[in-house]
Amino acid sequence: MNSGLFFIVILSLLGLLTALIAERVALRSARSRLRLVVQVNGTRGKSTVTRMAHELLRLAGYCCYAKATGTEPRILLPDGGERRIGRMARANVREQRWFMLYAASRGADALVVECNGVLPSAQEASEGYLRAEVLILTNARDDHRPELSSAEGAARSFSLSMPRGGSVIGADPRFASLWAGEAGVKGSRYIAAATETEGGPFPENRACIKALADLIGVDPALVDQAAASYRRDPGSLALLSLERCGGPPLLYADATAANDPESSLLAMNEAIRQAGETLPAGFKTCVVLAARRDRPDRSMQLIGMMADIASGRVAFRPVCRYYCVGGLPLSALRRASAIGLRRFGSTRELTDELIREAEGSGSGLLVLGVGNAVGCGGELRSWAEAATTREAMHGL
Repeated sequence: MNSGLFFIVILSLLGLLTALIAERVALRSARSRLRLVVQVNGTRGKSTVTRMAHELLRLAGYCCYAKATGTEPRILLPDGGERRIGRMARANVREQRWFMLYAASRGADALVVECNGVLPSAQEASEGYLRAEVLILTNARDDHRPELSSAEGAARSFSLSMPRGGSVIGADPRFASLWAGEAGVKGSRYIAAATETEGGPFPENRACIKALADLIGVDPALVDQAAASYRRDPGSLALLSLERCGGPPLLYADATAANDPESSLLAMNEAIRQAGETLPAGFKTCVVLAARRDRPDRSMQLIGMMADIASGRVAFRPVCRYYCVGGLPLSALRRASAIGLRRFGSTRELTDELIREAEGSGSGLLVLGVGNAVGCGGELRSWAEAATTREAMHGL
């Protein structure tokens, strides 16, 4: 290497080192200005709990910013508004750094941050950036199998995001012992959220917020207020009634953000309960899988769930049809055929079929959408949201 090139390499390395040191100093300065940092982790419910915690702290007088990375990544503002996060590439756990700098520069004294890492190394890195006082663990379920292997694997991975010398709120009784042990290793206090005292289909969400309020000394009355007034995630469970000019009613329940079988069943049962308050007795039910080619394992799991429903291994309302739109792995085709699952090449073809099914249902049709909120799942939701007239029902 000649001397000129060597000199350039040395200057480049020094410049990189200087930038890294400057970033670390900036992060330490930003973190020192924050009274409270709460990280939210788990398989399901992270975005909802992040939003509820943000609303709780905002009502309690904190200048609180939050980052929710659900169906659409959003920054939640101290005034109750929110801004969509524009991404040039896939989500990266390094977002936690710039978000902390962003919020601190705008006078924040509290943060609530949803962990957007999946790999165990990303879980650990997220806590390294945030150094939170409180970690909330909503649950651990069987999703992201290639990265986490199982529900227990997920629970162990989430333990890597625990703070040192802080507090950990856990809302999944199945892993309370595991999480309490891991928290003890890090010198943190483990608090089991009292899910059994909460009603509704997703009691862990409210239980987490109640435990947070108790921990930081917030008026318990604000928990009810926050649970009622927080802004829902764009992809949260929704039951949409499609307006029709005569004919049996058609409802679409979007549970595509649930992803794993356990969460999907909970969401679908809640949708059935709500639909029963609207539809005539004897309404029909069908299940639609919105599949993604890059999530073959998830498709296999959800087709397995459908097979369990069809065989009666899972107690569930009778289903008249099973549909799929989007790419399926070859390994899933035999099982899909066994339950009579009908595949469609486009969302338009599927929605036309759903309309025909509703017309012949007699007393109405409830469509339960599961799988993935991105791709075909998002197209289905857009179709249902736009279907306010008969004409709008016939296309996206």
